[in-house]
Amino acid sequence: FYDKNKEVIFIGESQNLQERFSKYVDTDFEYDACKQKTVSYQREFVENPKERMKQLLEDFKNEHGKIPVCMMLAENFT
Repeated sequence: FYDKNKEVIFIGESQNLQERFSKYVDTDFEYDACKQKTVSYQREFVENPKERMKQLLEDFKNEHGKIPVCMMLAENFT
């Protein structure tokens, strides 16, 4: 997920994107600053989503020295 400045705020994976988005939006959206910051997303279709997520997180950490800000706050979505 990206914020309004096009900065990555969350990296995740899902076998069912529609279900995942529904849960994300329908669960405490009005009280969650990270959810409210989300303005766009990028998706990829890959054979091994968990491995791709691991790779993206590693690349992000190497470039920024930390994980995306909303991943620090949302353990249930990592």
